[in-house]
Amino acid sequence: MDVSVEMIRDQTACVAIGGDVRHGAGAGKLEEVLDGLIAQGTTRILVDLSEVQFLNSKLLDTLVRVSARIHPRDGGVAVITSQEYVKHMLEVTEAGGVLLLEDSKDAALAALAPVS
Repeated sequence: MDVSVEMIRDQTACVAIGGDVRHGAGAGKLEEVLDGLIAQGTTRILVDLSEVQFLNSKLLDTLVRVSARIHPRDGGVAVITSQEYVKHMLEVTEAGGVLLLEDSKDAALAALAPVS
């Protein structure tokens, strides 16, 4: 699994995931990256799953746990995907109640915008 990070603005990052996410080791790599962002004070994280065709339970668990850690700090996690299978998995597991689901980066940024 490939993971890349783009800092968008203060406290906001986009983490793009690509490659094979079927193996548990990938979730550990993602968790390390997300933990590092949280340690740096990032409170809004976009997770771009646009290139992901398959979503395993370890990856899903990582996203839900990170969201739970950020939420008390007035933050959140938005998942970007247009893949119907990935959307379905997030909705069936009710992770969509914890994670914001958006079709584009712009929509995810707007959904995570801080309330003024």
